[in-house]
Amino acid sequence: MSDEQRGNVERLLGWAHILIAVLILPTATFFGLWFAPVLIAGPVWLAGLGVRLMRRRPEAWAMARRTHLVAGPLAILLGVYGLFAISEAALSASEGGGLLGAFGYYPLTVAFGLAAVSAVTLVLSWREGRGTEA
Repeated sequence: MSDEQRGNVERLLGWAHILIAVLILPTATFFGLWFAPVLIAGPVWLAGLGVRLMRRRPEAWAMARRTHLVAGPLAILLGVYGLFAISEAALSASEGGGLLGAFGYYPLTVAFGLAAVSAVTLVLSWREGRGTEA
């Protein structure tokens, strides 16, 4: 891969990190003022990592690798929660409820995006021999 192509991939991956951070942000603020300061760290970290990737900082790949070794399993748990919420929405609707039946699609969508970005980041960091710095 040429240096120009690598730069384009890093910029695209950086923008993907920022997009995922924006998608996770409503979840972090959903729990109100008590938990928001703790939960806001995840989206802020992902956005900062996206900026570092776009600027092609050498330490960014090591940070991305460690981040996505944690974010990958979290994306799987978020996806399982989304599937569970969707399946329970059908049961709730059959008993007369169902106002928040579509709520499970949000975590499922965020989980899919986070898992995709994590997979691409991990594959690129290992394939190129990156992630060994810092």
